[in-house]
Amino acid sequence: MATSNLVQGDFAKSTEEPAPGQYLNETTRYLCGAAYSDAAFRNALLKRERDKVRATAPETGVDVALVTEHCHRAARFSLVRDLLITILAVVGVGLLASMAGSEVPDPNVIGFFLACCFGVFLLTTIETFRQDNLARRELTRDAFYRKHDNAAPQDSDDNVVIYSGFSPFVGSGSDIGGWSFTIDLDRPSQTLGPHKPRNFLLSDLYGYVENVFTELQLPRLKIRRKLFANGKRIRDMALLLKDPHRRPVTRVADAIVSGSVDIGSGVIRHYLCLETTNWDGEVVITFFIQFRQLSSKLFVEVSTFLLPPVRAAYFDLDKVHPTRRFRDASGLLVASLVKSLFLPVISPFLCWGRISAAWERSQEDRKLRKEIEEDLLFDYGARQSAREMATGNEWRSYFQKLDKEMLHKIIQQQLIDSLVDFFDDHGIDTSEIKERTMHILNNGVFVSGGTINAQGLAVGSGAQANVGGTLRRAREKMSA
Repeated sequence: MATSNLVQGDFAKSTEEPAPGQYLNETTRYLCGAAYSDAAFRNALLKRERDKVRATAPETGVDVALVTEHCHRAARFSLVRDLLITILAVVGVGLLASMAGSEVPDPNVIGFFLACCFGVFLLTTIETFRQDNLARRELTRDAFYRKHDNAAPQDSDDNVVIYSGFSPFVGSGSDIGGWSFTIDLDRPSQTLGPHKPRNFLLSDLYGYVENVFTELQLPRLKIRRKLFANGKRIRDMALLLKDPHRRPVTRVADAIVSGSVDIGSGVIRHYLCLETTNWDGEVVITFFIQFRQLSSKLFVEVSTFLLPPVRAAYFDLDKVHPTRRFRDASGLLVASLVKSLFLPVISPFLCWGRISAAWERSQEDRKLRKEIEEDLLFDYGARQSAREMATGNEWRSYFQKLDKEMLHKIIQQQLIDSLVDFFDDHGIDTSEIKERTMHILNNGVFVSGGTINAQGLAVGSGAQANVGGTLRRAREKMSA
């Protein structure tokens, strides 16, 4: 028994995940490593940070502030390296040019040229070892959590999403399907005899569903109300855009969000968002739920989005040994030698690119201000989150895929049961919902193999599902 308890304790410790809102997780660590290994990701994130006009996308399951900090450090490392190597490359070319007309090479000139070559190798080696030191000291699993042991949770309380383009659900990944139906609120339930259905407010329905999932206590499930608005249509909305030359707000009073449930159309839409973050931030599923009432008809919309694991190359960070061994040092020296052969040619162009980019940024504010003043449909919406920038297209484990399916179906089933319970309690016929629900549950999303293709998901039939009132049956058992 003691051995069993010990094993169970070890398993519990090994599978422990951060509490909701604690975004110092494995995904954050991998993206911090990507700041040094993936220049395209680093540059895209820094470019987004410099944009002070467009909204930022919601970040899910990642501490983007910490990732951005590492992006700045990596950018400084490469900038100093390229500047010094460019200087040595220019001096080296000048020395070679000075010997072009000489029949007998000057030993001093040759010595200085070789010193420049050695300097390039030395700078490259220093930069390579410095980056390796940082990875071992701060980004290995133990070092990362030890360094950030007392860090405060980075959970965002934003409740406004300003989006760009077609989909309002920016930051949530790929659309993996959804469903919708209408229900006649004037049609009484056939099981309760002659009666008139009871009226209700949309706020009552939202509140009921929200309370159901709160009582469910599903691990790592966040329940939020959010407003969504198109970035091209907020120009005259002082609530969201206080200054046309500054970013829109991403947080308003909760009372404003709650008071928007009856908005049937227009720029702003109200959604109940159910977000579950699993596998240390690698798998995130979000349900977006909206209710709209037109006369006696209620429209129910549910959209589901998935953030799969980050790119496979980022997981190479786990190959870094906490202690540098002889073979590690030898590999770094070889890598430094190879890079030092190419950097004298590449670094001047990289430096020129940075100078050009800096010049463009110096002119950007003026151009952007002019564009905002002239374009009345200027798009303030967010385009992509950092988590989306780093998303890959493969599952790391069969169990990630299985857990995604499990959570998707549990939340979907619970949502439908809560709707059936609510309408039954108000004397509204739910037979049509149950018929539609059998199709929804029996033809769920199934991802085959290890590849994720959100645009080509296969749909298959499963076992017959029974739709009923889960909560109502539980209450009946408790009262029996």
